[in-house]
Amino acid sequence: MFLDLKWPATWPVCVFPGNRFEVQVEADNSLVLHVCTQRVLPIDPESWIRQAFLPKQVAGNSLRMSVERGRTQVGWPLIFAFGQIVDENGRVQEERLGAFYRLLSYGAEAVVIAKTPHTIESHRAELESLLLSASAKWPERDEATLSGLLSVGLTAAEL
Repeated sequence: MFLDLKWPATWPVCVFPGNRFEVQVEADNSLVLHVCTQRVLPIDPESWIRQAFLPKQVAGNSLRMSVERGRTQVGWPLIFAFGQIVDENGRVQEERLGAFYRLLSYGAEAVVIAKTPHTIESHRAELESLLLSASAKWPERDEATLSGLLSVGLTAAEL
């Protein structure tokens, strides 16, 4: 199962190995969307988010973050997170807005990186709408069956 996130066709995309994409947000050149469409579902969501928001720790920088649980428009569980990378003096260096999805026994993530502080806020409604529009897509070779869904731990109540 993979994350199906449809950004505008006019946004330039780079494809990387491991189900990863880097998308230039056309509305503002300082915004880049990093997408991983499938990964092992981490046990600890907070460390997953921290790793996605701050993959390389720079001396003196720290991460301030807030999280909120929710669901996509079609019902997949997600965690919305907003983070700011601050220097040792408390000045914001970069910002992050991310959605971390649970797709049955898989995880997926979409993280917007703003290299310029306070850029995300002016595009937040558009970005949140995009992240909430995500759904799941089944690999072409697999068909979703009731027994298959139950075999990966989904309960009848969750269907």
